[in-house]
This record gives sequence, structure tokens and C-alpha cells, in this order.
Amino acid sequence: MHAGLIASALSVTLVALSGVQALATDGAPDDEARAQSADDLQTRFGPPPGPPRPPQVAYDACVDHEAGAPCTVVFHERTIDGHCTIDLDASLFCVPDELPPPPPAGGRR
Repeated sequence: MHAGLIASALSVTLVALSGVQALATDGAPDDEARAQSADDLQTRFGPPPGPPRPPQVAYDACVDHEAGAPCTVVFHERTIDGHCTIDLDASLFCVPDELPPPPPAGGRR
């Protein structure tokens, strides 16, 4: 019986001392604590990075075009044919018709 009281007291003490992360009775962070921790990280370090943005020339190639229109980009001395598509910010950019193959599994070798 004393072991149960000690465990309960320990859980309450940990919750009181953590300040940021509340603990459930089983010692695992609860949903609210996880959300608070994520909010704290985002406040301190900003939002997590999204996917990389295409180069500016890809956006320039679709000025005065509509989604789906053909486009051409010269990038690193290569001419790349593609079509205009919309990014997450609702801006048009030229995406290559033939995408390069994905990197090998496990990163660079």
C-alpha cells in the first residue's frame, strides 16, 4: 500500500516540478503536455522547415502563365522543359516534366 502512495506522490511531484511537461499516472507524457512542449519549441525555434523551395528561375518561368502551361527553365547551364504548377503558397512555378531519380536508400554513398 505504501508503494502505491509513494508512486502517486512521485507523479504529483513530477507534474508540479516539470512546469512544461505534465505526466500521466503511468509516467508517460499526456497529450496536453506533448502539445504544450511542441508549442514551446515552435515559439523558441520557429516553425519546422517545410520542403525546399524551387529556385527563383522556376517561378520566373511561369509569370503570366496558368497552371498546366508549358514552361522552360535554364538552370546550371541546362535547359529543362516542364509545366507550371502551384506551390503551397499558391504561387506558380515550373516543375520539370522529367524528374531526376530519387537518391539511393540510406543517403549518399
